[in-house]
Amino acid sequence: MAVKERLEAEGRLVCHRGYIKGYQPAEEQVEVTYRPRGTSEEKKLGSTQKGRLYESTAVPELRGQAADLAERLLGDLTK
Repeated sequence: MAVKERLEAEGRLVCHRGYIKGYQPAEEQVEVTYRPRGTSEEKKLGSTQKGRLYESTAVPELRGQAADLAERLLGDLTK
């Protein structure tokens, strides 16, 4: 089983499909507004690690997580 499917089956990963409407700085974070696919509702994202990694507060770890996420998002855009 592929890693993504395994993590979804274990309830450790939830993927959301939608469209990014905008973003803005919010203190030391970025607040993203998005519209889930198939709806007209707009939502705003909490931490990508909120449910699992509350201890992710050190800058090097956050930098690494952000780089990994950016790489995955860019990979999706080039497909």
